[in-house]
Amino acid sequence: RRIRAGMFGSLWVGDLVCPPNSAARPRMVQSSEGDAAITEWVFDPATPVSEADAAAFAAGDISFTSPLFGASMAKARGAAGELEASVWNSFMPAVPLSALKPSVLYGGRRVGRLPIPDDLEVEEHPAAKGILL
Repeated sequence: RRIRAGMFGSLWVGDLVCPPNSAARPRMVQSSEGDAAITEWVFDPATPVSEADAAAFAAGDISFTSPLFGASMAKARGAAGELEASVWNSFMPAVPLSALKPSVLYGGRRVGRLPIPDDLEVEEHPAAKGILL
């Protein structure tokens, strides 16, 4: 849905981010106004992120993360959280995420954007009915 909305290249306040090639625990994106005074996470995707997060995202040093729905999954907030909740609810409208037990479906997060090297080559691989990278 983020791609369909034309927001794949955008970082939102409330997104959970981490470096693309890291197993680091995701952290929340901060707003340019500072989040210490925020009591309610109701953000438009156009809310400006901090300069540090914007620069790190533009350089490819951090990426938003995408949910692996399940118990114990860290949740994004604001517009990012609303988007993720809408995805879950469109497929599982009668099952709240809070109802999932870790023994049934453990959740997590994965990097949403991976950096692609400048020298990446893509070739057709007919024998495997696919491509080689």
